[in-house]
Amino acid sequence: MERKYILFHTGKAALFLFYSLVMLLLFLFYAKLTQEIPQANLVGGSILYVAIMAFYAISIDRRLHGNRNR
Repeated sequence: MERKYILFHTGKAALFLFYSLVMLLLFLFYAKLTQEIPQANLVGGSILYVAIMAFYAISIDRRLHGNRNR
């Protein structure tokens, strides 16, 4: 039986997405405390960052999951 994670088939893709979201939260916390960045820029940048990281995690998952089936 193959282990499947919530959204991904491989643990590598799931961990990559988890740690990329942790890094985003740390950056947002740091930016909120030390920088004067407009709220709209933070929200827009965060959405773009999450979208890019999700697509990259999906590509990691497809690449690694596809190699196991061959």
